[in-house]
This record gives sequence, C-alpha cells and structure tokens, in this order.
Amino acid sequence: MVMTYWSFGLLLSGLCMSFTGLAQSPPVTLRCSASATPPIVSDRGVSELASEVLLTCQGVIAPSVMGQLINVRAYLNTNVTSRLLSTSPDLSEALLLVDDPAPMAQRPCPSPCMAPASGQYNVFQAKQIAGNVVEWILPLESWKTLRITNVRANINLFGDGPRGVPIQLVMFVMVRGNLVSTVIDQAQQTVGFIQSPLNFTSTSAILTSSQNHNTASAAADFTITYAEGFASAFKTRTVSTQPGDDSASAAQNIVGKLYGTTSGFYNPSFSGTYLSAGLATQGTRLIAHFQNIPRGVELLVSALPSLASPGLRAVMVSTGPHGEGSYRPISGSDFIPITVYNGSALAVWEIVAANADVIERIQFDVAVRFTADSPNKLPEDGIATVRGSLGPLSTYDFASLTDATPRFAESSQAPIAFTISGRGSPVVTFVVNAADFSVTPLAPGSIAAVLGTSLTFTAQISPQTQLPLSLGGTAVKINGIAAPIYATTPSQVNIRIPWELAGVSSASLTIMVGNLESKPLQIRLNDVAPHIFTMPDGSGLIAHQFPFDPGSRISIYLLRAGVRAQPTRDGDCSTGLQQFRRGRRLRAD
Repeated sequence: MVMTYWSFGLLLSGLCMSFTGLAQSPPVTLRCSASATPPIVSDRGVSELASEVLLTCQGVIAPSVMGQLINVRAYLNTNVTSRLLSTSPDLSEALLLVDDPAPMAQRPCPSPCMAPASGQYNVFQAKQIAGNVVEWILPLESWKTLRITNVRANINLFGDGPRGVPIQLVMFVMVRGNLVSTVIDQAQQTVGFIQSPLNFTSTSAILTSSQNHNTASAAADFTITYAEGFASAFKTRTVSTQPGDDSASAAQNIVGKLYGTTSGFYNPSFSGTYLSAGLATQGTRLIAHFQNIPRGVELLVSALPSLASPGLRAVMVSTGPHGEGSYRPISGSDFIPITVYNGSALAVWEIVAANADVIERIQFDVAVRFTADSPNKLPEDGIATVRGSLGPLSTYDFASLTDATPRFAESSQAPIAFTISGRGSPVVTFVVNAADFSVTPLAPGSIAAVLGTSLTFTAQISPQTQLPLSLGGTAVKINGIAAPIYATTPSQVNIRIPWELAGVSSASLTIMVGNLESKPLQIRLNDVAPHIFTMPDGSGLIAHQFPFDPGSRISIYLLRAGVRAQPTRDGDCSTGLQQFRRGRRLRAD
C-alpha cells in the first residue's frame, strides 16, 4: 500500500481500530515522546535508509504485568523496503533496540521471539506485516527508550507529487498491548527529506564511419560527469577501509551514531535470522548505461576517473546486468572495454572514499572504437545515448530477500553520447545571400546560405534567443571567426556573417562537421549589400496584403544595407532583416 504525505493523516485516524481484543481499562499507562533526525534521501531511491526514531518513555509497570507482550508498529507513507532476512514469516532487517545497549551488551531475541524471558534480550527483529508496515513484539519491561533502526523506504514511488506541496518521508509509530496503554507525543515523525542525488552530464562526439577510429590506441572521445545533488549522496558501504569487508572492522553498532554509509546499524556478531542485518550489499555505485550503440562499435571507459574532487575515489567493478553483485574491482588504470549486447552496454564504478560534508564530482573518459568496413557497411550509422544513474538499478518496489540494498530507479534522462555517420567530408559549393540566393558580395551582419553536401549530421534549428556557434555537429568559420548558425541541413546551412569582418573584401570560409573539415572557399564581402527577400519564383516577399492597393500598408524585408554604428553581438538572434513601409524606414531588427 502506497500513500503520500498529504493523505497520510487520514489513514492514521483509523489505525486504532486495527488492534482488536484490547482491554477496556489497561492497568498500565506509559507516556512516550518520539524524536528523529531526518537525513536527505534520494528521490530515485528504492531502498533509502530512513532516520532512526527514538521513543523516550515514562511510567510505572506493576510486577504483575511485567513480561506481558506488546506490539510496536511503524507505518511509512510509502513501501517499507528493508531487506528481508527470512520468509515465512517475513522477518526484516529493521530492528528495535531497548535502552540503547552498548555493542558488547547487545542480545538479539532468537526467532521466533514471541515470549522471551523477562529482561533477557534487548534487540528485536521486525516482521513485515504489510507493504508499508513493520511490527515488533517484545515483553513489557521497565525500559526507558525504544530505538527503531534499519527501516528502509521506497522514495521513488512518490514521483514528483502535487505542485507546491513538499514531499517528505514520514513514519508513524504506535505501541499497543492488552495490559498497557501508551500515549506517544509527536508519534508522526519526518524521517527523510527528499532531494535529487545526482547531476549527470555528458559531452558528445561526432564520428565518421569511413575511416578507422581508435584502432591503434584508445583516446577519449567524450566524457561523462557525476556530481552530487547533495553533499551526502555518494557513500561508501561501511566504515571499513575494505569495500567488501563484513568483519568486525566494518561494525556500525554504536547505538545512535551517524556513520554516513549505505549501511545502517550493523553488528557482525549477530547470527541466525539477524545475520547481516543493516549491512548494505555495496556502496554507492555510479552507472553509465549506453544505448542504441551502432553495430560494429566497441566502447572503452577509463577504469579510474580523469577528474575527481579531492578525497573522492571510485573503482570500476564487475557486476550483474543491473549493476548488482558483490565488490569485484577491475584492475587497470587505462581504458577498459565493456561488453556491448544488442546495442546496450553498462559501465559501473563503486564509491570507495567520499566526503559527506561537501558536494563532490567525478568524471570518466569514454572512447569509441571501430574498424571501417565499407563492403559490410560497418560500423552502422547511428546515434548512441547514455543514462547516468546511481546504482544498482531495480524496478522491484517491495521488500526483498535477494535484491541489492540500497538500489535505485534508472534516470529518465538520456543525452546523446556519440553519433556515427558515413556521409563523408563536407563540401561547400556556393555561399549566397539568403534573400534571393544570388552570388553577390555579402555584408557583415547579413544572413548567408552555405550550399553543398554533407554539411551536417542532423537537421536542426537554433533557439530563438541566442545563436549557437555549433549546431547539429556543424561549425562554420570565416577567416577563422566562428559564424553564428540559424539552421542546418545536409545541403544548406544558414549563418550570419560575423560583424568582425567589416572592412574586409575577401574571406575564406570553411565548414567543420564533427572532425571533418571542408576545403576553403573564398567569398566576397562588402560593408553595404542590401537584398530584398523574394519568393521561390522570384516575386517579391510582401507581408499583410498581396497584391496591395494605393495607400495600404505593406512590409518589405531586406538584408542589411550596411553595418550598424553599434552592431549587436554575433550570437544575438535578430532576423538580419530591415523592414520598410511605404518607402519610409520603419524599423531595423
């Protein structure tokens, strides 16, 4: 059962009815106060560790009722996904500690723990009784505190939530028994603040299939970068210096201490159904999921980062298909090939050192390798993408006996990683004004059309606020000055002649598509070069009315008649046109 924070209170109003058979007037009344220190949890986490909840209680317990069983229940406003350590019944890693015992004094109640001897045990294992509920059964004692720990939650189920309503992870605690009545102050506690844990970016490479690439030695074609969304997003598995260690050196059993790892409360001396309770299966893993890889292409990634924040370390690891599995580092410091299957490949690194107090970032290089094979059309043309996520990945929304802990939902963002095309080198045949396509001198600030073949990999139109200097993998330079680009197609690229060319009568134009450059073409320039825009048949382009009557309003669009005294920046996306009305200048854009 999944509930959101804003509907959680409605559920709680009816919970008292779920405990049946209670005495009308219990002889013992306890008053407890609940408290928690909520951490920041990942919005894509499927098994995020909630904060501990501490119940501090007062009350006199008569000897006649000492040892009677009580129920402690914890309800979340999403699914509880603490790892199951046994099934039939579903025994969870979520624990309840009585009076904060020291490590050497922690005594787990063996399963089934239904009627333990009074005072003998102080650690109790939860049973998961519903998708969002865990329950502990323990004897009534003269205890002062009850501490709930190792409760994990599926944060990914929240989604984005209603606009303007903050989403928080919430726990509600109840204590009931036949002979005891408990009043809990602030029984509903926030146990997690939800934020995005990762900012992932990728540069993009454009490659041609007509020539071998990276066959002699590997060199980086693009980079992928992982940056924390909050300072504690990257975590090691335990406090041990060895990532796969589950021995006493990995113990995290000082009650109430915040360790800042992916593991929770963990006592390596526990056994039976308590074995490995609280121990994560791995530290934070960084996953690069490459998709749509063209046939005939091999990918290599750097085993070690090419750039990382001080103190941040990650090691490439061998994993299962979703980034799961024990810590198995891959040796090497250079590029490592990764397996490509059906156009998909996975690269995984595990965090082995991090600083929880600062936002950190780490970058890896990626190389693309292929051998040109024209008869077999290899490599194939295509556009590959990459998704950057925390891992391991999972789509299972409930508590599990076997799934990784913690685990995450995959990112929905898939930026372009690289493009492969067999179009060959670009060829420029003409450069004309974009008004009437005449081969005449061009003025700085005016719009020109570059005509030819293989002028881009993908047809694109630039944004309307700022003209880019590269679009669709295409860049145009005139006398070495980058020209702002309006739009690209394989046969035509519309550009603005740079303002810096004022006073120049002849210039050399080249076009670069990926890493392929055209032969230079000389173009003529003039500070004044007006041209009226025409229709494809050569007739004038006249707005509002056509034909028009005497006295009617008309607009005529033409290219620059000359250089402005104060020209705009080359990237500013004005039309490059001037507008006149009835022979009188109306506006210059």
